[in-house]
Amino acid sequence: MTQLRGLYAALLAVAIGAVAAWRARWFGSWSAAWGPNVGVGAATIFVTVFFVNRILERRAKEQARDRVEQALRRLSGDFYTLALFLAWDYAAMHGESYERPPNALRGLLAHWKAGLETRDRRWPEDLHTFAGAKAIARDLEEQISRHERVLTHAFVAAGYRFIRNEPVGRNSYHYEAAVYDLDGWRRAALESLAEDLEQLLNVYEPYARQYLGADWALRLHDEAINSAELVSGHREAGRVPRA
Repeated sequence: MTQLRGLYAALLAVAIGAVAAWRARWFGSWSAAWGPNVGVGAATIFVTVFFVNRILERRAKEQARDRVEQALRRLSGDFYTLALFLAWDYAAMHGESYERPPNALRGLLAHWKAGLETRDRRWPEDLHTFAGAKAIARDLEEQISRHERVLTHAFVAAGYRFIRNEPVGRNSYHYEAAVYDLDGWRRAALESLAEDLEQLLNVYEPYARQYLGADWALRLHDEAINSAELVSGHREAGRVPRA
């Protein structure tokens, strides 16, 4: 029994006991004089505490919701930046094999992952995607540190898993010493990063729709997909990406 429930039980017992003592005259004239006052006082305190507690609980829930929304919106911006980086890096790795990426982050990530097999250019030394993933890991750590008490266990666990795994793929990609199959090594590092992002999105997306709106979605506008930055990346290959 919580302290508050214990208080409710005690006040209710006092109110009932006072009324019973007044009616039965257990304590003689004292019961007649003070029984109703004690009973009414206990009942008044009970009602006051009950409604004040309900108000405080509702306010606490609103504050918790605001904190969850704050954390999710912060990460939403990171995921949008990641989508841009995925599109840029996909363009950097594809010339004649380039195909227009989807607008939605999920489809874009799958397209980027599949494109690791169809790449017809050298591996970029500095992938924007790693910077985007690092920013997500950094902000995850910050938001979990600030709001862990109001975030779901599933989201916190997925966040810590991504924070732990994110530097592994980045460091593996840049590790060249004693690597016989550098091409396969780098492809495996990027596939691992894509899988880590997919696992994080499995938890983040439904959570975001719950708090940011049912129609919430992470997607790039056509202007971003068809931007000059992407198109210009293929001029050296003598080809403009298909619309």
